[in-house]
Amino acid sequence: MANPSVPAIISQYPTYSEPARKAAIFVSPNTANLNFSQAMTGLTSQGHQNFRGIAKGLLSKIGVSRAKLLDAIGDAEDGSENSLATIINEPKSARDIQYLAAWMGMMGHQKNVLAFSPDDHGNDRLHEIFVGDRDLDHVRKSLTQHAIPFRTLVPGRQGTNIFVYDQGNQLSPNVQRFAETHHATVHSTIGTGNLVGDPSWSSRSKGRAAYRQVISAYEGAAGGNDSAGSAGVGKRQAPGSGSGLVSRGVYYKPGTFVPRPF
Repeated sequence: MANPSVPAIISQYPTYSEPARKAAIFVSPNTANLNFSQAMTGLTSQGHQNFRGIAKGLLSKIGVSRAKLLDAIGDAEDGSENSLATIINEPKSARDIQYLAAWMGMMGHQKNVLAFSPDDHGNDRLHEIFVGDRDLDHVRKSLTQHAIPFRTLVPGRQGTNIFVYDQGNQLSPNVQRFAETHHATVHSTIGTGNLVGDPSWSSRSKGRAAYRQVISAYEGAAGGNDSAGSAGVGKRQAPGSGSGLVSRGVYYKPGTFVPRPF
């Protein structure tokens, strides 16, 4: 039987079936242990929508204009959580993507965040699978049967989009068999994935410290402003801007006061 909560939720989402051509960030604002039903409910919570607004603001502030923010379920066999899948469809460096991931992880109080960047020489894959099946319980059961234990589900009007991060390209045969079973379409992007934050999953404080390091390195920890307020050196050029600087996740026009980076 289809999950009875699905029809009320999926009407809020556009159908998303194009491939993740550029880069992706997967992050959750959730800090509790949830089951699948609770995670689905979390998608409509005020906290989730607030975090979505924060993520949208971060993309805008550093000049990302071609991106999709998809309300999703980060799903595993031992638990689930309401999440955002950020798909960036414009050229951005791996450093840009990790910088965004660090900000999202910090604002979401997460231990770590998965950031994926396309790279023709990368060892990893990001698989996007579209199945014409809106029964999420059925989709999840089949994913488990095909030995795909970690996945991100995006409910849609015409079916379900599934993102699978494949470290070391180990899951391609499993993904192919799943796709054949469901007559699904698959787009796989070659690239490199990184856990930005605390890779040991041990604590949020370690994750926050790691985020600050990524942000400082990107923005230029040796720069900032002196006591007189004049701009220092070493701050990060605004991505895609050609002028101006980024500090603390905010773009500043040339000639304006720029606060110290973290």
